[in-house]
Amino acid sequence: MNARAGGTAALLFCLLVPLRAAADSTVDDVEHLFGATNVNAALGDGRLSVGVARTGEVTVLRWPGPGSPDHLRYATRVEADRTKTARSLPRFGAARDMGMFFGMRLGEAASFFHEAPWRISQAYAGPDSPVLATRFVREGGPMAVQEDFVVWKKDVLVRRLRVSGLTGPVRLIAYAALAPCATRTAELPFDDWAFDEPQAGGAVDFALFYSPRDDAFVSFRPDKDRAGQLRQAAAEAVARARPGGDAADAEIAGLDSTFGEGFYLAWGADVASTARAASVMSFAARPSGLPQPAFEDSLDAELAGEAAALAPAAGAMTFDLLPSNGEARLSVMLAAGSSAAGALSVLREAKRRGAVQLQKDAELAWSELIGRLTMPDTGDLLVLAVSKRAAMSIVGATDPPSGAIVASITTQPPYAENWPRDSAFINYTLERAGLADMATANNRFLAKVQRKSEQPGRPEGSFAMNYYPDGRPGGPIPFEIDNAAFAVWTFVEHAEFLESWGRRPEAASYRREIYPAVQRAANLLATCKDERGLQCPANEDDRFEVTQTLHGAATVLLAMESAARLARGMDQLEDADRWSSRAAELKAAIFAHLVDSSGMLAGDRGARAWALWPVGIFPPGDERIAAEADRMLEDLERQVGKATAGSAYDAKLTGALAKVLPAEDRERRARLGRVIESLLREVPTETWHYGEVFSTADLDGDGNAEFDNRVAMPHVWEATINYLSAMQFYGERKPGCGCGAGGGPLLAGAALVLGARRRPLRQ
Repeated sequence: MNARAGGTAALLFCLLVPLRAAADSTVDDVEHLFGATNVNAALGDGRLSVGVARTGEVTVLRWPGPGSPDHLRYATRVEADRTKTARSLPRFGAARDMGMFFGMRLGEAASFFHEAPWRISQAYAGPDSPVLATRFVREGGPMAVQEDFVVWKKDVLVRRLRVSGLTGPVRLIAYAALAPCATRTAELPFDDWAFDEPQAGGAVDFALFYSPRDDAFVSFRPDKDRAGQLRQAAAEAVARARPGGDAADAEIAGLDSTFGEGFYLAWGADVASTARAASVMSFAARPSGLPQPAFEDSLDAELAGEAAALAPAAGAMTFDLLPSNGEARLSVMLAAGSSAAGALSVLREAKRRGAVQLQKDAELAWSELIGRLTMPDTGDLLVLAVSKRAAMSIVGATDPPSGAIVASITTQPPYAENWPRDSAFINYTLERAGLADMATANNRFLAKVQRKSEQPGRPEGSFAMNYYPDGRPGGPIPFEIDNAAFAVWTFVEHAEFLESWGRRPEAASYRREIYPAVQRAANLLATCKDERGLQCPANEDDRFEVTQTLHGAATVLLAMESAARLARGMDQLEDADRWSSRAAELKAAIFAHLVDSSGMLAGDRGARAWALWPVGIFPPGDERIAAEADRMLEDLERQVGKATAGSAYDAKLTGALAKVLPAEDRERRARLGRVIESLLREVPTETWHYGEVFSTADLDGDGNAEFDNRVAMPHVWEATINYLSAMQFYGERKPGCGCGAGGGPLLAGAALVLGARRRPLRQ
């Protein structure tokens, strides 16, 4: 466990307490349990996944998929005391020597760009661009622009740095504290980052080497099954490599034969380094006699030149450059592979192609993809930019081999897992966007992980809280009733979508394939009930306590009605009759037991929204729809009007209202439109992302409240339901209608203007 992240006890405690039940809870409670999310942008293509902070340093690095282990040593501070917040600390409490970043030395002074006195702004280069631009400015000094992107399907991160306003030679510094990891333990989703530090003086990772031949660092960890027996071999290899030169290259050449496959990361630059150091990081109880840590060494006038170190280790390189027309340029590239030879080969090819061409390749791939997608039918540039970024987030969060789509790539909180509940709405959005095949793959993943037999506390047909892309449970809750219900809905709804789009042979084959999964879950939900006809008490919506609310009831009703339609269409009449009968019984029980004294639905606002849509508990035109809409609109108007401390999942409500409010209800639809516009234009970050929640706070002390996104940035599901609500409200514009790749020069050129609308970054 990384002691600087707050202690093992705090992280384990979070598994034992309800995240949403405490009366004194705050909107960002999850950050008090896991540490603040220091991510403002996500780069990736479903393979290499990278999180970048508002201040430009890399804070998350996953490979070979968005749900794979994190390979970066980075952890913000855990503040279990809700009266404190890590967000008030530099780097949210992360140590200075964590992450991956650039620095510069001018004369005797050295500084890192992500720290004071640099003033920082950040935005994507365009609404469908994979390139993140971070600008650093300091009073009376030079200016730097950093451009980060992941090369499409090549397992390469490129970091381009351009420093202007120079009057003489400059030394640039590149630093990375990597922590290759081979561990993701079932139902313990934070073990890939929380245990990065040494225990009792022994390293938990492996080793870092510098290759003179490739002018690159290689950091690695072998497959976890063999890691223990190979640790001594790593220590011996480091000792042999420390003289550097040919000795270091010889050890690197032998890594694959000695250690076998695992997680290998290689990084270097497109210009020759002038000095470098691989060294053990600074940490508590650091053994004496080790070289100066690479971070501290990088601040000195000269690097020590160490060629190898046992983990936890970091590497630093310096580059002495003569500016051309007052400008110096440097590109650092990081490549990932399952072997040292593989990672180095990818790095060499990236260097050969060059950063400029790699950037063109990445931009073209994303532009072509986004240009094929359906967008909201509006000319509002910000609405389109946020929608495109949502689609890009879904693609980047999708693990291609399994089809699983994770909630976020973040480590704090550990959301790099697939939630069946989220998947239902993500799949629905993918269908509307024009990516139905991704929805098919995601549903096949859910059918694969569904429980096929009865286990204690884990009934047949049920699902765990969430899953790693390899199919193992990620979270600690064994059975959530709404997960099973939403799985049934997405299974059936997707078949109906394929049919409606004329893909009849595919729809028929898919129905036959998915029917056993629907049958298992529907049979479970049909029999899991109490004497009143309501669903049985169970975990709902990630709550650790067992409950029996409208949330579970409405979603089970949706599952029963969906399963019955599928069964009837496949001539499975016995199943259809049984599930239809259960749906009627449950619906009657809801109106008998889950309404208040005025006859309105009794439940939290999200459950009531889902009861309107997708459940459709009231028939079209029912006066109760308007009454529920008034309740929801009043709530939403308070949230976007900054009259509360913050909010989450408002698009549950806006999406449902956009579906059920008829066009002739102009007054309510006008109010809804104003709310949706605020959620899409004002709430997202300057990078067009959402957190799981937003806080409404006076961040600058000027008396003006601002929206501040927090928790699991960027949160894929939050972005998805906002994108979906926009399409449901504005209508859908198909490709070729003027909303294709990049949206034209006006929208692409608006990126810097839109990115500049935010407050200056605090450090």
